Amino acid sequence: MSVVLTSFVGRAVELAEGRNLLEEARLVTLVGPGGCGKTRLASTLALDLGDGLDGGVWWVDLAPCSEAAGVIDAIMAVVGIRDTRGYSPLERVAQHLAGRRVLLVVDNCEHVLAGCRDVAAVLLHACPELTIMATSREPLGLAGETVWRVAPMRAEDAVHLFSERATSARPNFTLTEAHAAVVASICDRLDGIQLAVELAAARVRMLTPERILAGIEDRFRLLTGGSPSASPRQQTLRASVEWSYDLLAEPEQTLLRRLAVFAATFTLDAAEQVASGGEIDALDVLDLLGHLIDRSLVLCEDDRYRILETIRAFAGARLAENGEEDAVRSRQLGFYLQLAETAGREIEQTADLDWLARLEDEHDNLRVCLGWALAGGDQPIGVQLAVALIPFWATHGHYWDAQTWLPRQHRPGGDERTGACALGSRSHAPAGHACGEWLRLRRRHRSAKGPPRV
Repeated sequence: MSVVLTSFVGRAVELAEGRNLLEEARLVTLVGPGGCGKTRLASTLALDLGDGLDGGVWWVDLAPCSEAAGVIDAIMAVVGIRDTRGYSPLERVAQHLAGRRVLLVVDNCEHVLAGCRDVAAVLLHACPELTIMATSREPLGLAGETVWRVAPMRAEDAVHLFSERATSARPNFTLTEAHAAVVASICDRLDGIQLAVELAAARVRMLTPERILAGIEDRFRLLTGGSPSASPRQQTLRASVEWSYDLLAEPEQTLLRRLAVFAATFTLDAAEQVASGGEIDALDVLDLLGHLIDRSLVLCEDDRYRILETIRAFAGARLAENGEEDAVRSRQLGFYLQLAETAGREIEQTADLDWLARLEDEHDNLRVCLGWALAGGDQPIGVQLAVALIPFWATHGHYWDAQTWLPRQHRPGGDERTGACALGSRSHAPAGHACGEWLRLRRRHRSAKGPPRV
């Protein structure tokens, strides 16, 4: 078994779910992004289930394997087979495990998937009482495999984990009421990724929670110093993410970098138009996106997609390093301008609630586009986008956005001293009157500038 020196925190729901899955399926693969806690969850489950198995639990760490052929050698070493006596190594392992109820745990499979797949297929067929639990950043891809996606930690579990690890790092640390909200923000900014939370908690030896939160903007420099006994890719947050990135094919790396421009969830249409170009055709995006989902780098949420903030920070830095950022953000700006102008017309003419809901879903992405454009990326198009969003802002009461993004000459009732306007100050005018003012402004602007520039 894997040696565990720290306490297991939270995950009560996942433990119950895992037990049920392992009772019903013979191959269960825990899949999730690097550092999310797959190994700890698997080891805790294995300890819980080991007493009920006459053949016991065998734990095989595949991290040291450099090629697929090494998988069966690693299993042989763990189960204690030294002599194959005329049989192939795989046949010999099958003979050794056959006839007993055994749980075989193969940890860190993602870089030797083909070898894991071949070995698992043979052993499951030859050993009817065998159950295999695998951990990987993507599924093995075998028939009959149950893929169990391990989500980031729940907020309360992540805070509990931070508190325990912080106390280990500095015994006089106490999670006070004053610290609680800050620690919750740290865990939220780190997406509840177990490794990231533990590395952040270790920093309380030198930093207050407030300083740790402030440093998360540069998380890859802050979150280092993992246990020297851990594998290299578990010692820093950067190494953990870089391991997953380096396993991708080049087109997958390119797509992930480009998807980093989205501030929040995004649609397939947006990904196809914004992330295509060069070696990636728009028609290729769906399949490539599927590969990133399989590899736990993109999350699928109904008809929208999301990248964890840590993955986005890493991919965004790579996007800038590759000199692609301005071109991708320009395509993103064009896509959202077209969306906003279409939605604005529909909202004005029909008050279509579906368009309002769609723009609400895209609100963070729209703000990112406005920020880049008006800071110098493409100011004329940025102004067009801001004006196109007036019906949405007015109808949904997003007065702060109007005040922030619209140039002063495009604000009705603008005031140089206070920045107050008819829309932004409810004391100046009822909402209905304010909305009318802003919509009239937009019509004047649209008629004055001629055909839309996209």
